[in-house]
Amino acid sequence: MKIRLRAFGRGTQIVARLLARRAYQVGENGREEISTDAYRFLQEGGCFDGNCATACDLLPSLLAMLGPSYNLYRRVQLLDQHFIAH
Repeated sequence: MKIRLRAFGRGTQIVARLLARRAYQVGENGREEISTDAYRFLQEGGCFDGNCATACDLLPSLLAMLGPSYNLYRRVQLLDQHFIAH
């Protein structure tokens, strides 16, 4: 159950971060505002990529989504870090 919630939380963070970036691009939010902690990704904790022992408790469909969703999470996280650095 904990892994399912983490996978859902990861998806929610991705969408929220992309929406924040979009708001910046159209001028609704300033760079300073979306660079605050409120808009940053939470730190990863535990298993996110499906390569842990507890992943065997998941439904096959959810297990199949863990790898691609982790890769998307990492890409958006890297974009976030790049945006904050520049």
